[in-house]
Amino acid sequence: MKVIGIKQKIFEKKHTLNDYLTKVSDALSYSPDIVVGPDYSLYFLDSKGHIQFNKVDEAVKRLKELSRTSKTLIAPGTLPLYLDFEKIAHSAPIFKEGNYLFSFRKETDVENSDFATKNDLVYERGDSSKNKLFYNGKKIAFEICSDHGKQLIDKDTFLEIIMAYDDKAGFYLRPNNDNFSRYAIVVDGRKPDVSGFRYDFEKKKLSFLKEKKINNSLVEFNLKC
Repeated sequence: MKVIGIKQKIFEKKHTLNDYLTKVSDALSYSPDIVVGPDYSLYFLDSKGHIQFNKVDEAVKRLKELSRTSKTLIAPGTLPLYLDFEKIAHSAPIFKEGNYLFSFRKETDVENSDFATKNDLVYERGDSSKNKLFYNGKKIAFEICSDHGKQLIDKDTFLEIIMAYDDKAGFYLRPNNDNFSRYAIVVDGRKPDVSGFRYDFEKKKLSFLKEKKINNSLVEFNLKC
């Protein structure tokens, strides 16, 4: 399974919708199985820190178009999901073959209530235990930043995808999740960084995955199925 992570520093002037989607498009040109982006990748703020929901809508439309001609599973990062009754969720959308397949929602609340309050909205938590899917016969779990370590991960999980915005982003083993083998890919939009891990339960060994830097923005991993 080929996975490409997008290295992008979020909340900077250089982080624009066009710039980011160009990198998504570039990643798709290498025909990976999965493309992954960092947390907050589809947040676009005005000068006062207010969310520009029109750009979020445009991002969704263009990602559906990008995915239409590709069989790649696109997990571009996260976006603010407007809900009824003036509520907002923090969501990781999943696209494939022109379809918006899933909207996985973050459960924990670190800075999300602050974002909601600044936009006169209320943050609504999701259920992180639902943030998983089967792809090419393999179970993949999607973890949004601080959900990692708290989210329940099934023992038949092949890959954990961790979308982060954190100085201490990484893959961490704990007593409740160290009893089975799997891969993990961490895409962090704060450092920024893309890293891969392999945990071997039999050997009790955690190791870094060999990576291939396609360019300054794209990092490729090939996972043995």
